[in-house]
Amino acid sequence: QIGSITNKAVANSTDTAPLDGKEISDTATVQLKAVTDLTVTKVTSAVDGKVPAGAPVLYTLNAINNGPSKSSGVTLVDTLPVGAIWVTAPTISGGSCSLNAGTIVPGLVITASNNVMTCSWSNNKLFSEAETQAVGYSLRSATSQNAADLSNAVHVSGSTQETRMDNNDANALVTLDAAEVDVLI
Repeated sequence: QIGSITNKAVANSTDTAPLDGKEISDTATVQLKAVTDLTVTKVTSAVDGKVPAGAPVLYTLNAINNGPSKSSGVTLVDTLPVGAIWVTAPTISGGSCSLNAGTIVPGLVITASNNVMTCSWSNNKLFSEAETQAVGYSLRSATSQNAADLSNAVHVSGSTQETRMDNNDANALVTLDAAEVDVLI
């Protein structure tokens, strides 16, 4: 709730008359300001934090409003692992995602110039208290010779003033095991 609340207190007595014929009263006005606590989680489909190199990894980002007020202008900034390849484009309800360079399409290799994805909901989308909005997408390592892991970090922010900032970041580290090959002759 935003705006103001005004409270007027009046004192009177049946035993005594007001001073100088005046009512004894006072008024207090309190200005209300919206505040919220956004947090973010990042969950992967990796079992025990591991996947075979080249296998798809499903990432789920959860933007959560812990309240007490509604939050607007919510944005996720996701730093993607360089050397990974897009398997599926992000799914997001009521918002959109874009890269700092290029267009998200399956098969696109993530490089240092296109490794920041921003997902946002319009200022008209209010996250209610205890509301969670999710973004899901899949990546895979480019080859079995890539780095030993896929490291991925996300940050959440919004237009509404926050009470805490220490829970606005999440990370996921997926270890790449040797690729599994099953050959049938």
